[in-house]
Amino acid sequence: MAALAKFALAQTKESDGKLDEAAQLYSALAAMNSAAITPDSANLRLAKVYEKQGKKKEATDLLFNIVDASRKAKGADNLPLPTSAAAREAASSLQTLDPDRYAQLPQG
Repeated sequence: MAALAKFALAQTKESDGKLDEAAQLYSALAAMNSAAITPDSANLRLAKVYEKQGKKKEATDLLFNIVDASRKAKGADNLPLPTSAAAREAASSLQTLDPDRYAQLPQG
């Protein structure tokens, strides 16, 4: 429950233009590794905040890492895991923000 409340607060800070505060909250959420708010979901929002702050490199690094890890993830049966909604959105955002960096991703 704490993760959901923190996520809602981060979204409010982001929409109010308090981007530094939102970034801190999203970073903390990513570190929590909560089932309610996954690290990918928190990092996706953090990347969006970085983009709004003009921190393109930080945003593209986060997006790249989300998609890269998703495409390399394997289950207990050593088969690829399904791509999460956050990873799909991260891929789309990265392709728009930095097509050259997107092209460096492993195929998935």
